[in-house]
Amino acid sequence: MSYQQRYIDYIGFSKKKDKEGLSYFRDRLFISILLLTLFLGSVSYIPSALVAVKLNKFFVLYVDSFAMLVVAFIAFNKRIGLQTKKILFSANFFLMSFALVLYLGFEGNGTILLFVLNVLITLYSGRKAGLDSVIITAVFKPFYQVDIKNKKRCMAPVWVDYRKSVCGNVGRCYQSGE
Repeated sequence: MSYQQRYIDYIGFSKKKDKEGLSYFRDRLFISILLLTLFLGSVSYIPSALVAVKLNKFFVLYVDSFAMLVVAFIAFNKRIGLQTKKILFSANFFLMSFALVLYLGFEGNGTILLFVLNVLITLYSGRKAGLDSVIITAVFKPFYQVDIKNKKRCMAPVWVDYRKSVCGNVGRCYQSGE
């Protein structure tokens, strides 16, 4: 018996009557994503935590720790329904992505997580949920250009290349609070 089948039996998903159709396969895909996130996230958490401590980026450590605790809670709590697990999983990663983008800017992996999350939500929840996630990301877009650490607001257009700094070379930054 595979780990996925044991988990499906554990949460009671195998008792579902309709074992055909798109919603069933989306639920199975979500279970796979959740289990892989739990396993791979646990493995990658240790080096990430060590690097965060070494670089004195304790905010990243706290955000990662909270996100992994939420993923473990979602995975091991039998009382939560599958739809609620999907919502909590998505919200957890949105919060983590937004926090990492705001704290680390474009030097961190928050933007990649946001992009991947939009794709994953579309895959395991459908087109409407995917479009909603894109709208949430788009509404959050103006905050991408804020550098909290240096208290700068970057007035760069969306197409600016951000590889060299948070504000980009052609972005116009100003000090906030002055």
